[in-house]
Amino acid sequence: MKHVTPLAVCIFLGSPIAWDQAAKPGFEVASVKVRESPPGITGLQIGGPSALRISGNRVATFGTLTQFVMAAYELRLHQVSGAPEWTDREGNPLAFDIQAKAEGADPLAPDLARQMMQTLLADRFRLKLHRETKEMPVYVVTADKNGPRLKETAPGTESKSSAAFSGGVSKFSYANLSMSDLVTHIASNFDRPLLDKTGLKGSYDFTLEYRRVNRQMFTNEAAAMAQRGNAGAGPSIFDALKLLGLKVTQSKEPFEITIIDHAEKPSEN
Repeated sequence: MKHVTPLAVCIFLGSPIAWDQAAKPGFEVASVKVRESPPGITGLQIGGPSALRISGNRVATFGTLTQFVMAAYELRLHQVSGAPEWTDREGNPLAFDIQAKAEGADPLAPDLARQMMQTLLADRFRLKLHRETKEMPVYVVTADKNGPRLKETAPGTESKSSAAFSGGVSKFSYANLSMSDLVTHIASNFDRPLLDKTGLKGSYDFTLEYRRVNRQMFTNEAAAMAQRGNAGAGPSIFDALKLLGLKVTQSKEPFEITIIDHAEKPSEN
């Protein structure tokens, strides 16, 4: 039987409930400053777990509040809702630099660093959150009727990936990647949550080559065009997945989201 902590319990009550931060560890010192950055250039990996840069007892990163919540609570793209629409002087999403140091000289484990980030967000951004599970439109990845065309990873193979870009087409090569991690990697190509329903539990080596789309412009019509192969020069993400014996379809599924009930711009220090 799977046991969960109170932080992992879905909240269905009508009133917002903040996650208790009292017992969480915090940084000894932390600096939060507004960062003027081009749109889309951030220190956190879009659509995946945080790229918190941990060096010994120090953590450094930058990004938007939504990305910090993704980082601190190990959430994926589309799992955070309700962030304030803060912008910089140019109208870009407001990004922040965070530099923090833990007490003592011991190196920080990633789990501990994330807990400290949760405390920092509560203290400096006055962040309050709750979780809900809703039935909502999603995309699901499944194996096609002929089954997947994937090479299983040989035992002892190191997990790694590489990327190449040419003429607007991206080519990603993966070794020892699970289907769950694949969904994380490609989620930013879609305008709604992408779920792994392949039932595949192994790890695989494969290449994906496709033209990335602006998910802000990704409509149902655009999705239909992409599925027909009319999304412009280069294969669509749908085409690339078909070559692996995988397909993406629209559905409605229960999906847990984290809702930001309250946040304030932190004062700089």
